[in-house]
Amino acid sequence: MLPPQIEPIYNVIYNQITWAFAIWKELKYLFSEKIRIDLINHCAPTYFSNMQRATLNEIQLVICRLTDPKESGRYENVSFYNLIELLKSIDDVGIANKIIDELNKENENAISPIRNRRNKLLVHLDYETIISTPILELTKLQIDKSLSAFNRSLNIISGHYLDTVVSCENIIVRNGIAGLLYFLRDGTRYRELMKKEEISLTDLTEGKFYGV
Repeated sequence: MLPPQIEPIYNVIYNQITWAFAIWKELKYLFSEKIRIDLINHCAPTYFSNMQRATLNEIQLVICRLTDPKESGRYENVSFYNLIELLKSIDDVGIANKIIDELNKENENAISPIRNRRNKLLVHLDYETIISTPILELTKLQIDKSLSAFNRSLNIISGHYLDTVVSCENIIVRNGIAGLLYFLRDGTRYRELMKKEEISLTDLTEGKFYGV
C-alpha cells in the first residue's frame, strides 16, 4: 500500500494526469480525420476553435502545475517535486531519484518549452514574446512526451508500493466527442433532407429539444 505520507498527493497527481490524458485523447480524435474537421467547420467552427484553444491551454497548465516546485512563495504546491521531497523524507531516495530521471528525460524538449510558453503566454503576456519574437510553438509531440513521462513516473511509485501498473493514456472516455459528432452528422443530414423537401419543414418543431 501507499505510505500515508504520499498517498494524498499521489492521488491528486494521478487524477490530474488522467484528466489531461482524457481531454487530450478527445482533442486528438476530433482533429485526426479530415471528415471530422470538415463536419465541425460546417456546423460550428467558432465554437470548436475556441474549444480547441481552451483544451490545449488546460493541458499545458496541468503539465506545468505538476512540474512546479514544491513551494511557490509561502504556498505549497501539489506537484511531482513535492512528491519527490516526501519520498526522500521517508527514506525512499532511490524511488525519488528514478522519478527525477524520468522527468529530466523529457524536460529539455517537451516539459521546459511548455513551461516557458505558460509563463510567457498563458499566465502572463510577456511583452518581448508578444511584440518582438515569434510565438512560442506548441507541438503534439511535446504534450505526448510530457504526459508519457508523467505516466512512467506514476508507475515507478505504483510498481514499488502497489505491485501494479497504471495506464492513464488508455483511459476510456464515455459519452464524449464521438457521440457529439454522430449528432452533428445526423443533424446535417436532416437539414439536407429538409432542403430537398423530403422531410416537412415543420417536422423539426415536433422534436423534444426544439426549444433549445
